[in-house]
Amino acid sequence: MEATVIAVIGASGGLGCSTAAAHLAARASARPVCLLDGDTDAGAVDVTAGVDHVLGPRWGDFGGLRGRADGAAILSALPAGSRYAVLAGGRGGAPAEVVQAVVAGLRQICGLVVVDVGRHRNLTPELLRPDDLVLVLTGLGVRHLADLDRISDDVGELAAPVHLITRGPKGLGHLGEVVATHVGLPVLGHWSDDAGVARDLERGVSPGARRRGFDALADAALDLVRRDLRRSA
Repeated sequence: MEATVIAVIGASGGLGCSTAAAHLAARASARPVCLLDGDTDAGAVDVTAGVDHVLGPRWGDFGGLRGRADGAAILSALPAGSRYAVLAGGRGGAPAEVVQAVVAGLRQICGLVVVDVGRHRNLTPELLRPDDLVLVLTGLGVRHLADLDRISDDVGELAAPVHLITRGPKGLGHLGEVVATHVGLPVLGHWSDDAGVARDLERGVSPGARRRGFDALADAALDLVRRDLRRSA
């Protein structure tokens, strides 16, 4: 079975796409798992994952790739933590055709590929298939919802199903259904603000290493694509 791809998109900046993507990769039971930067030039998901100090290729190192990518060779060369490998942005980035080739190669060897897309324009629609999943993070402020409005039509036309995750203070999760109805996209749940997440990142503790409020959302997302992807503990 080829790997499922889960793409994490932020309707606005600063909503924690990298944290959510890394948490998803950590929660998955499938092995191997790979976490990719959707921003192939300036993305720094390796910092979030705590492997920025580990030697290995970044996206720019694949800029000259032509033809079919060897997923096993790529995976074995990537920086890796205890639970997943990471392909971060840098060194000039990579063109869309190279990204597609690398993802196609990794699909052949991985159990799950998580893409930290960030802004939706970093996502090439050709990367996705109907059995993949797109998660869109949105805040609940006026500006956040305006940003969500602007991208809702674009993400709604992607090949893979799209689900919303609202982000904000605890107790506002009930607004998710209102937002979902407005933009015509289903809501997966609410991710409450948690100061402990920021403290963990500052201390070099990667997302998913400790139980946090995103665990249940990560498990729900994994269940949407394949129930066998979710880690039981």
